[in-house]
Amino acid sequence: MAGSWLMGDSVRPAPGERPTAVLVAVRPEDGGDGTGPGTETSLAELRRLADTDGLTVAEAVVQSRPRPDPATYLGSGKVDELTVVAERTGADVVIADGELSPGQVRNLEERVGVRVVDRTALILDIFAEHARTSEGRVQVELAQIAYQLPRLRGDGRSMSRVGGGRMAGGADRTGHRGPARGARRPTGVAVRNGPRLPCPAGFGAARPGHPQAHALQRG
Repeated sequence: MAGSWLMGDSVRPAPGERPTAVLVAVRPEDGGDGTGPGTETSLAELRRLADTDGLTVAEAVVQSRPRPDPATYLGSGKVDELTVVAERTGADVVIADGELSPGQVRNLEERVGVRVVDRTALILDIFAEHARTSEGRVQVELAQIAYQLPRLRGDGRSMSRVGGGRMAGGADRTGHRGPARGARRPTGVAVRNGPRLPCPAGFGAARPGHPQAHALQRG
C-alpha cells in the first residue's frame, strides 16, 4: 500500500481498497526513440510501479508537444482535461511520467485539486515500503529529505508532511509535494544530494538509454 510519505496521512482508503491514480505525460511530437516519457513502453512501466506501490491506475492523460509547459507541465487545455478526469475517476493522486519542477507541481495541484507527484516520489515510496533494516530505513529517509528540501516553500508547512490528496478550494485534502523523475537500477539508486539506496528485490533494471534512467544516478 502506498505510504503516507507519498499520499499524505489524510488519504485512508477503506479496508481492501487501493488509492486511485491518474497518470500524466508529455510525449515528444516526433515520438522520440519510443521509450521516453509518454510512450506506451514508459507508461506501462509507470503503471507497474504504481501497482507495486499499491495504487490503482484509472486512466492516463498524454499530450504531444515539443516540450513540457514550464508552468503547468501540460498545456492549459490539457490541464482542464486532466481536472475532469481526476474528478470523474475520484483520483487521490496524479503521477507524472517525467520530471516536475516545484512550480509545476504547485500549479498543477492548484488547478487540478489533487496531489501531484512524479516518478521519483513513487520510487522512493516503494523503497520506503520495502526497507527492512534500520540502515535501509535511514537511507530512505535521508533520500526523501534530500528530495524534499528544494521543494519546501517556507510557508509554515511542516517538512515532515509531504502531502495529501484533494487540495483546498472545493477539494477535500491538502498537502505539500514529494518527488521528480526516477529510475530503477539493479544495484541501487541515488537521489540528488542523497545516499544511494539498494534496490528492493525484483525491482528490476532501468532500460538502457531511457531518459528516466539518469535522474537518480547521482553520487
